[in-house]
Amino acid sequence: MNDEIELLKRVPTFAMLPDEQLQILVAHLKQQIFAKGELLFHLGDPGDSLFIIDQGRVRVFLEVSGKPLTLQEYGPGNAFGEMALIDGGPRSANVIALEETYIWRLDRQSFLSVLAEQPDFAMALLSEISTNLRFANTFIEKAAAWSRSVADAQYDDAIEALGQVHPEEAERIQGFMRAFSSMVTEVQAREEAYRQEVDQLRIIIDESKRDRQLQAIESSKSFQEIAQQGRLLREARRKRQD
Repeated sequence: MNDEIELLKRVPTFAMLPDEQLQILVAHLKQQIFAKGELLFHLGDPGDSLFIIDQGRVRVFLEVSGKPLTLQEYGPGNAFGEMALIDGGPRSANVIALEETYIWRLDRQSFLSVLAEQPDFAMALLSEISTNLRFANTFIEKAAAWSRSVADAQYDDAIEALGQVHPEEAERIQGFMRAFSSMVTEVQAREEAYRQEVDQLRIIIDESKRDRQLQAIESSKSFQEIAQQGRLLREARRKRQD
């Protein structure tokens, strides 16, 4: 049971709860095994349980423009889906097992029954949730500032801001940071590619313009007259040399 308690302590929502309260939840944990490549749940599925990884590894991802975008990878001791215990809302991403994975699962109905029977547990949990919400609000403000930097093409500023995130915060949002950094790199590369295409197009346009100007000059009457005079002078010079 001590191992399961230590696992629960890794869940941010439960991290600060005393062992005697966590023991109540441990009795409701159930183990599941997922094969490599098996989906634990899809985006939009009902949120009805918390998952804690005992062994194995999973990937959290979204489908963006037909391509998978990895948001996070979790290994032994990591937990995900805890907000489903609170609001029962739909899943916000897909989760797939990267290898054979052993999961401890806490379903929402069991969790709610514990809250109803243990008022002290409910109050401690509400306090911890409030702390997490404050962190989320602060993180959203930072993410908005990073996004503004990208919108203003200040890519170096955005990457620098990511590097200034406190290590404890970075551990909690590492999946988002990795995805955001990848997005910045892709946007910057795409913009540079567009810039090169525009520069190349500008060169082509300038060359075409010069060609048209040259054709206009060569087809003008004055140019034809000068060219004719030049030919006559060359013929006269050749006759004198002969």
